[in-house]
Amino acid sequence: MKTQSLFHRFGRTALMATMTAMLALGLLAGLGGPQSAAAAPGVVALPGTFELEDYTSYYDTTRGNSGKTYRNDDVDIQECADLAAGGACYSLGWVKPGEWLGFDVTVATGGTFTFTTRVATTNAGRSVNFEVDGVDVTGPLAVPVTGGMQTWASMTSNPVAISAGAHSLRLVANGSSFNLNFVTVEQVTTDAPPAPEVPVVPEAPEPSIVTLPGTFQVEDYATYADTTAGNSGQVYRDDDVDIEACNDTASVDACYDIGWVKPGEWLGYDVTLATGGTFTFATRVATPNNNRSFHFEVDGADLTGPIEVPNTGGFQAWATVT
Repeated sequence: MKTQSLFHRFGRTALMATMTAMLALGLLAGLGGPQSAAAAPGVVALPGTFELEDYTSYYDTTRGNSGKTYRNDDVDIQECADLAAGGACYSLGWVKPGEWLGFDVTVATGGTFTFTTRVATTNAGRSVNFEVDGVDVTGPLAVPVTGGMQTWASMTSNPVAISAGAHSLRLVANGSSFNLNFVTVEQVTTDAPPAPEVPVVPEAPEPSIVTLPGTFQVEDYATYADTTAGNSGQVYRDDDVDIEACNDTASVDACYDIGWVKPGEWLGYDVTLATGGTFTFATRVATPNNNRSFHFEVDGADLTGPIEVPNTGGFQAWATVT
C-alpha cells in the first residue's frame, strides 16, 4: 500500500510540473515578435481616416488585451470618450515604448501627406512616429499633454512624400502611458501626372550631297516647301513634310515614302555629277487616282516636263515611272 501511495503521489507531482512548464512556455511564445492580427481589416485607402484598432499586424510587449474589448490578441484596446469619433469609440491604451501597429495601405495618387492623430495623456515627453515601408517618414511627433487619459486632442505631422501604390504603414510608440484613437491622412500636394506618350520620331540622317548617277531616298531632302503644318505620318523627320512607313518590296532597307501630297509642294536636293551627259529619272510611285503628275527641275529650270503618275491601284501598290 505504501508503495502504491508513493507512486500516486509521484505521478501527480510529475503531471503538475509538466503542466507548469507547458504554461510557462506558452506565455513566452506569445511575446517574441511581430504578430499578424486575426480577422484583420482590409487595405486602407489614402488619403482618408482609419481607426488604429483596425491594425493588420502589431508588436506588443505585454500578453493579453488589458481593455478586454473589441479584439482578442495582445494589443490593449479600451472603450473611449472621444467626441470626435462620431460613433462607437475604441482607443489604444497601456502603450509601451517600441510597440507598433501595422496597416496595409494604398495611395491613389502620389504626393505629400499629413498625419493627424487623436491622442490623450496626462504625461509629458511622449511621442510617436510613422513609418512607410520600414522608413521613418515623420520623425518623432510630440504627444501634447491633454490633461486626462480621455481628454482628446489632435496632433499633425509635417507633410511627407508618399508615392502612388501599395505600401506598409506603421505607427510606432516612443514612450508609455498615453492613448491613441484614430488617424486622418490628408493630401497636401499631388505629384505631376506622367507626360502623355508622344510618338517617337526616329532621327533622320543629315542630308548629304547626292552623287549622280545613283539612287536616293526622296525623304532625304535638303530643302522643301509644304502647304500643311506638321508631319502627318509622324515618322522619320520632324518638320512639315508628310512621311509614312511603306511596304515597297523594291526597298532594301527600312521603307519610308512621302504622302499627303498637295499641288505645288516640292522637295530639294544638292547633287553633283562626276561627268555630264544625259540621264533618266526612274521614280517609285503609288496611287489609286488618275491624272496625277510631277516633274524634276535642275537649277530652277523644268528639266523633264510633267511625268504622268499611273493609277497603280492603291497607295501602297508600287510601280516605277521613268
